[in-house]
Amino acid sequence: MKIKGKILISFTGVLSIVIIIFLISVIILTKNITLTESVQNINFPRAMSFMELQKEVLQIHNGLISAANSRGGQGYNLSIAEAEKYYALTVKLTDQLTQQCSDDAEILNNLKSFKKILDEYYSIGKQMANDYLTRGTDAGNLAMYNFEITSDKLLTSMMFSVDVQKKKLEENIQNVNDRTKFVQLFFIITGIVITGLSIFSAFIMSNIIVKPLNILHARLKDIATGEGDLTARVVIDTRDELYDISLYFNQFVEKIQTVIANIYSIANELVSSSQMLSSASSAFSENTQGEAASVEEITATIEEISSGMENISDNTVKQYGSLTSLMEKMDELTRIIREMGIVTVESTLQTQRINEFAKTGKETLTRMSTTIQKIESSSKEMKNIISIISDISDKINLLSLNAAIESARAGDAGRGFAVVADEISKLADQTARSINSIDSLIKINNEEIGAGMNNVTESINKIQIIIDGVIVIDQMMVKIKDLMKNQTDMNDIVSSEAGRVKILSDEIKNATNEQKTASSEIVKSISTINDLIQTNAGGAVEVAGTSEKVASIAETLKQKVDFFKI
Repeated sequence: MKIKGKILISFTGVLSIVIIIFLISVIILTKNITLTESVQNINFPRAMSFMELQKEVLQIHNGLISAANSRGGQGYNLSIAEAEKYYALTVKLTDQLTQQCSDDAEILNNLKSFKKILDEYYSIGKQMANDYLTRGTDAGNLAMYNFEITSDKLLTSMMFSVDVQKKKLEENIQNVNDRTKFVQLFFIITGIVITGLSIFSAFIMSNIIVKPLNILHARLKDIATGEGDLTARVVIDTRDELYDISLYFNQFVEKIQTVIANIYSIANELVSSSQMLSSASSAFSENTQGEAASVEEITATIEEISSGMENISDNTVKQYGSLTSLMEKMDELTRIIREMGIVTVESTLQTQRINEFAKTGKETLTRMSTTIQKIESSSKEMKNIISIISDISDKINLLSLNAAIESARAGDAGRGFAVVADEISKLADQTARSINSIDSLIKINNEEIGAGMNNVTESINKIQIIIDGVIVIDQMMVKIKDLMKNQTDMNDIVSSEAGRVKILSDEIKNATNEQKTASSEIVKSISTINDLIQTNAGGAVEVAGTSEKVASIAETLKQKVDFFKI
């Protein structure tokens, strides 16, 4: 599989898991927010309305009792008017609650029953006050007895609705707490999973790219900066582009090794032949004056020179062809290195895309943190509402105390009222305890939300670490790209040197052709050597100079070839 495919599969898997976790987080938080809004917008307003209903009923009760106790005195009309006002408010509030609780059949039926009892209660209360006024104490006390019975029914009906609302409120708060704990646990597991995936992804990237590249870098550096060791090879076990590069590079080095070995052999032969030619030319020049007596020896020497020049010419042609092949292979290596640079640029672009995805995940978690902060703010508003309810409970206790005092003043006639006042006091105490429990639950909820905020912050930090890791990988890919450019520059230098060697080989080829031509001319002129001794002397000097030039070129070529280890 190609490196690009491995990287895409690895990061696509990690990204898919992160997206799935994000979607699950959004679903869970949406449900938690919906439940919290239900508590805030439905359960709490209903509970407050029922508390207000209790307050209004208490005001009706106080007004009717005051009217009954006034016995037609100055406060009778004021008390009746006050009771009438609060009765109207209670009826209106009951109608509002009936509309609000239209989705709850149980509460709806109880409210209808409550309204019926309320009408009866108010009618009996007014009758009681009127009996005290018009029919005397005995008739009033009898009406008081009926009034207390109806009051108990009204209180029972009201307490049923309050208990139902309290139970639902406690259930919803418990659900919010349970979901908050689940969200906390989910974010902890999410952080662990993302951290594990990051470490696993980094490990895979290291094995896929970094490790083989380090091996390739070390081998190329050794070959490029060493002492011309052509026996070294690059060994990579992976089956991807890096493996193909190492395979092609080894084949190229092997071909260069073969070419350099041939050049080395040719250079040695050329040096030997040049030395022989130089020696023969020197002897020929020294014996030019006695050439007439040594024609046969000169003829044999010339034949040896001609044979040596033939070999030099053939070897020069082979050397020229080998250098041409070498330059073609150098061009092929340049193409391969450039293709590898293109793959490196594509890997860099892919790394940048992954970095953008990770940044998007970080922004999403930041928005999630803002949502949790809003939930925490809503919890603080609930706490303020509970404080208001607590104040109302304290006021009810105070009213109950005042009612107990008034009933004590009334003596036997106020005993029933004292019982009602005591029940109201108990109800206020029970309400205070419930408020304290709710307040404790909200405090725990705030603590859990704070812990969730810390976990979200930690997740954001972990994703930032992933982003930093991807940036480091991107920087490493840039370094690899720079190394590829250096390799290309080095290959251009080698190509330039090979071109110069090719030029020298061309010069040697031309020189050997000239020597071959000169030798042919000497052989043709042997028959007339006696007439052309001076001409031969000049030819001998020319042969000596040319042999020195060939020897110098052969020595230069040998020095260049000696750089390589084959």
